[in-house]
Amino acid sequence: MKIFKQLSLVLALSAAAIASAGSLTVASTNAATASLALDGKGVSATVEYLIVAGGGGGGGSANSLGGGGGGGAGGLLQGVTTIGPGTYNITIGAGGSAVAGCSAGGNGGNTSAFGFTAVGGGAGASGCGGGPSGNFGGSGGGAGFNSYSNPGSGGGATSGQGNSGGATTSLSWAGGGGGGGAGGAGQVNQANHFGGLGGSGVVSSISGAAVTYALGGNGGGGGIQGATPANTGKGGDAVYGTPALSSPGSSGIVILRYLGAQRGTGGSVTSSGGYTIHTFISNGTFVR
Repeated sequence: MKIFKQLSLVLALSAAAIASAGSLTVASTNAATASLALDGKGVSATVEYLIVAGGGGGGGSANSLGGGGGGGAGGLLQGVTTIGPGTYNITIGAGGSAVAGCSAGGNGGNTSAFGFTAVGGGAGASGCGGGPSGNFGGSGGGAGFNSYSNPGSGGGATSGQGNSGGATTSLSWAGGGGGGGAGGAGQVNQANHFGGLGGSGVVSSISGAAVTYALGGNGGGGGIQGATPANTGKGGDAVYGTPALSSPGSSGIVILRYLGAQRGTGGSVTSSGGYTIHTFISNGTFVR
């Protein structure tokens, strides 16, 4: 009886001391132990995160000239971190711009959250400049192609976030190099007017569905220019031998999730498999 009275006193004092921190859950009340778990906004929480920057835009070209380089994917970071109570700014990187004519695409914008920064994808090079190199980024942009005697280099990548862009080789009148992706480097350009394919992305199910993020853009040539999916950090596809518009890079995204009921605000809030999920596709704040 004495043990239970002492335990009741300890619990009462503990509850009073932490009333401002959140709700108190008594997980066990036998005579030997009493386990306390806090489930509120006043304590630190472990969350999973996915942070993807904007992809680089595909490179341009002109009539009778070579293929532009594919845009590099936005840098990708994922993992687990602990966050305490407070307000956290979320910045979403825009996709790099599309171009028409003899210009490189635009670089993707950086995405930042919880002290982490994913670097925007490097722009794909122009196909008009005698083998220009792709830009550096989260993943590097692909090289452009114009002359078999002037091959170019793929852009470099940020360590731990992506891979380099594809180069252009000394193949006469080939396409541009593919942009790097989070899962692999961009392909070198190919013979017979074909561009290199963009590097592979990374599949994540943090949102509750399997989605591929941070694919590299295809190099110009061979009719492999396609639409850019929104909010995946994909690099834009380039064009070949035409002043037509290249594809822009995809904007970035931030997703975080944690087990249990909602314990914060910000972004679009959903639930799946016992997790609460916050998704940001534009700048905002997460409040815990």
